[in-house]
Amino acid sequence: MLLSKMLEQIPGIHWTGNVAADIGGISYDSRSVQKGDLFVAIKGKKEDGARFIAQAIQNGAIAIAVEGRTDPGLEAASISTPDARRFLAEISRIFYGDPSAELKLVGITGTKGKTTTSYLMAAPVSVPAWQVPSKQGSGNTVFTAVTQLRNPLT
Repeated sequence: MLLSKMLEQIPGIHWTGNVAADIGGISYDSRSVQKGDLFVAIKGKKEDGARFIAQAIQNGAIAIAVEGRTDPGLEAASISTPDARRFLAEISRIFYGDPSAELKLVGITGTKGKTTTSYLMAAPVSVPAWQVPSKQGSGNTVFTAVTQLRNPLT
């Protein structure tokens, strides 16, 4: 997907350089960057990801996202974001086609019975089929799958 199309969907960011390129992947670890990737420099407690921008570009990054500032002198497109972690989440959501939109989510709240309720809800959808005992031969019980269980939550 074109980086420019992805960036248009994220408010509050600014960029310099060529963003009219297809992105091959997204990484926040400069060691795993491959040719055509976007590198997101994240500030940590001990290290600042901005220290590894040169390594990311050397490994093939064509765009760099960094908190608060851009460097127009880079050999890659430079994206300025107020929050690199949030930017990483948003750009990943767009890049991977918003996979969370397909998730079904159920919340269980209350004072008592949450664990029991969650186990009771999970049990029927975790077995491959309903099984009914049937007698065959000399009193041996053989279980036969009667019907495939469908997920009641979908």
